[in-house]
Amino acid sequence: MPTGLPGDAALADAVKIVGEVMRNEETRFSNLNTRAVAVVSASSLVTALAGVFSKDVLGTDFRGWGRGVGAFGLALSVLLLAAAAVIIVWKVLAPAPRSLFGDNPLTSNPASVTTGHEVNRIAYSEYLIIYGGLLARNKAKAEALIAAYWCFLSAVVTIALTTVLVIVARA
Repeated sequence: MPTGLPGDAALADAVKIVGEVMRNEETRFSNLNTRAVAVVSASSLVTALAGVFSKDVLGTDFRGWGRGVGAFGLALSVLLLAAAAVIIVWKVLAPAPRSLFGDNPLTSNPASVTTGHEVNRIAYSEYLIIYGGLLARNKAKAEALIAAYWCFLSAVVTIALTTVLVIVARA
């Protein structure tokens, strides 16, 4: 993060730019949350596919290697979906401390701020703090979301292969 302030002539423009960049990170923050919720919602497709044959796999009239493969595949896909959900809930969607605009002379003692330059100086400093926090949080959220994507993709592949193997075993 940069330190110091831009020169007097550039400060007002710098506030606008940093404010806009900060708002873009806020948008990215919301987009990451939306993507995470979409992955959790899509997991219902995998559970529906697993439900198609789970009764047969877990029942007593299905015997042989197909039953073992089916039970293993079903358990593995459920574990992978659970891992994806845990990652999403705890690493992407869980509330975490965030920097907010405030606790500065402009919000706690506005009468002490007497010039536009002081307002811009405070805004610039606050926006940089908020931007830095959002940037770090968004990076962590994106990395967690990628891990959840991999778990979800693995669950889809596992349940698809398991379904095919169970169908072959039943034939």
